Amino acid sequence: MDRTGWGNTCHGFFISQKIEICVEATIKTLATKDDIANVKYDLGKEISEAKADSTKRMFIFWIGQVGATLAIVFLFLKK
Repeated sequence: MDRTGWGNTCHGFFISQKIEICVEATIKTLATKDDIANVKYDLGKEISEAKADSTKRMFIFWIGQVGATLAIVFLFLKK
């Protein structure tokens, strides 16, 4: 027996109950295959939208650069 007079049985029960609660809490926070599939789908969708936006901005930038270059060339040719 220990100092409290309860013995090891009582402590063992509380410890196993605490471990069971911790395991249940951990299981609730784990991701399932469906969760991972949903995240993968959403991430792929966001990446494709970002790529489309980036491509659009890239074309706008290059059109502006071509316009600026043509303007400079025409200014030099007029003189």
